[in-house]
Amino acid sequence: MRKTLAVLLTLVFVVAMVTTSFATEIRAGQTMVVTQVDKVWMDDETIYVKMLPGYELTEVHAHYGDTLADFPLTKSGNPKIGHFAFTDFEVDEYGIYEIPISGVEPGDLVALHVVVVNECECFEETGWLFGCPVIEFEGNNWAVYTVYPNVD
Repeated sequence: MRKTLAVLLTLVFVVAMVTTSFATEIRAGQTMVVTQVDKVWMDDETIYVKMLPGYELTEVHAHYGDTLADFPLTKSGNPKIGHFAFTDFEVDEYGIYEIPISGVEPGDLVALHVVVVNECECFEETGWLFGCPVIEFEGNNWAVYTVYPNVD
């Protein structure tokens, strides 16, 4: 019984170490907060997004790499969102969006661009999930990425 408990506690600790929360809001334009996000977390295979009630994602564009050279960029250093590697997502029965991005390793750079809809307020807006740390791409727009795993 003690061995089983020790193994379970070890598994919980390991899962907590490899799962990291990395964003709290979606921004459109450079400073306009479209919505706070209930919760965002990721592991080395999936980004999970739990939106606040009334908000939903209709598109996602995710990408990661060791360096910025691994991202599809314009000559001026802006990300080519339509060329991001990961655009599939599923929504589970709890309203959690699951975006598969298998292969992310510690230290990788991760960017997530989304389309958010709020039918009650009649709007659709694109935006970036802002993480901590917030790192801007080198181009002349406000696109951002973060480092996996990171610390809130």
